[in-house]
Formats: sequence, C-alpha cells, structure tokens
Amino acid sequence: MTTSILMPPAAPTQPGRGPILLLGVMNRCGSNHLGWLLSRHPGMATAAAGNSGEDYLLKRADLLAEYADDTVRHWSAEGRDALANGVMSAIGDGLLEAMRGDAADDQRLLLRTPRVFALDQAARLFPSATMVLLMRDGREVVASAEKTFDPLPDGEWERRWRGGADLMWEISQGQAEGAAPLPWLLVRFEDLVADARATLERLLDALGLDRDAYPWDELDTAPVIGSSAAKPDARSRRWTPIDKPAGFRPSGRWHDWSPARRRRFDRLCGPAMARWGYGPATPATLSWLGRGLGRGLGWGFGWGGALGRRAA
Repeated sequence: MTTSILMPPAAPTQPGRGPILLLGVMNRCGSNHLGWLLSRHPGMATAAAGNSGEDYLLKRADLLAEYADDTVRHWSAEGRDALANGVMSAIGDGLLEAMRGDAADDQRLLLRTPRVFALDQAARLFPSATMVLLMRDGREVVASAEKTFDPLPDGEWERRWRGGADLMWEISQGQAEGAAPLPWLLVRFEDLVADARATLERLLDALGLDRDAYPWDELDTAPVIGSSAAKPDARSRRWTPIDKPAGFRPSGRWHDWSPARRRRFDRLCGPAMARWGYGPATPATLSWLGRGLGRGLGWGFGWGGALGRRAA
C-alpha cells in the first residue's frame, strides 16, 4: 500500500483561515473519528450540525448552483459567471454563519460530510476552504455500511465506494491539470490507526494549525463514535461517543463474507482497490481454484482478470 498523499503539488491558498471540508470516500470511512481528533485542536470549531455532526452542505449544492445561475440570467447579459459565483459565495457565507454556532472568530470551522458530493460547486460556495479527503479500504467501508444501515440492492454500497474512490483518485492525481476544485489534503484511515500522532502532526502542519497546541494526551482516550461493532445501547444514540471497549478493532469485519460475496466485491471494486494499493476480498488460493474450475467446467470466479475489465 502506498503512503498517504498529505499535500497536493500546490499548497493551500489561504492556510489557517478558511473552513475545512472533511469529506469521506463513503459513509463508514472513519470521518467521525478523524473529525473528533481534529476538533480537539483549540484552533478548530466543529460545525453546529445536529447529533451526528455531519452537515451534508454539499449534497444538494447543485440545486443552489441552478438557482444562482438562473437568477443572474435575469440581471445581465454580460458577466453572468462572475455574478453567479458571487451569489454562490454569499450563500456559502450564510451557511458558514449558520454552522458557526458559538465558535470564536479566530477558530477555523470544520465541516464534515462522509461522502463526496458536488465538488464542482464546493469552490463556488466556499472559495477559501481546504478539503481534507479521507480514504479507507473499500472492504472495511462496505462491510461496516452493511452492518449499520438498512439493506440496499446488491452492489449499491460497492458502487458508492467505487464512485468516491474514483473521484478522489482523479483529484489527487490530477491537481496539476486543475482536476481539484479546491486545495486538498489526503489522509488514509489506515495510517491514522497505525500512527495517529504522526499522521495528525503532518495534517495539522499542512492546515496551518499549531501542532504544539494540540492536546496529545487525549489520543489514548479517543472515544468510539458510530461504530458498527461498538454501539450505545439505544439506536437513537448511535452517534454518541462511548469509551473504546477493550480489544476494540476498527477492521476485519469483511472477513466473514461468503466466497460469492467476496467475488461480487472484487468484480465491482477490484480496479479501484488495486489503484489505491488495497488487496482483493477473494483469497489468492480461492482465485486460482476458481480459474482452474472455470477452465474445466466453463465458469470461474475470483480476482482473476478483474483488473483487465471495466468494473460493472
């Protein structure tokens, strides 16, 4: 697995000033955990966004863009793009004000959504923002989503993870060509679990936040928030932080998948997983067995050939 890409070729344009958009590859990627860790910094303020803290400000940003573009059409025949961008920025300022709550003026606002929505409109709404993109192994994300939420049609969680992973790859690999609408930083959840302090130090430095002001003693007591394995007693309190249970591990929940379930995941997410340096869900021995049976019986299964095919 490659290491985290923590900074793009170009540094943030206004480090330490604008809001921070924490965006996950998909629900269950660990954005609650990273959001809590960032919120411990005294220079950071968490958006006032209900019990979960997830604001989803970008989910319907396309509707705001449609409103702005259509409205300024009646104002002028010239300079419409600039006028519409001004309207969008004013709407964004209003949203930020609504989200600030009792945050101090010198604190940066942390906005958090566990999926990447309407990034093409993010820069119009929040032109001074920096994006923090959170990537996580698709097997872990999909397995956690299945254990947390109501059932969806087969393959839907895989498609959502793949969509987010593809978009984050486009951004992180194409910054020089202008693929990213805003300055970005990328964090892998696995790095955060393996070495939280080192990962946070690099992230804070890149965001222009003083690492010496961080309460590092709180890392060892970080709570569990919204886990599919360790939950509060009542469903209504799902997003309530709880003490980390003894032996708690945030990974491995996909290991009980059936062979057929693993094959479906690899078929839908195999190329994206390989691109990000993650492995297949189907063990290599099972994959080789599947190819052997396929040659003899006219069918096959597993990872074999998945990288050479376009994902369904």
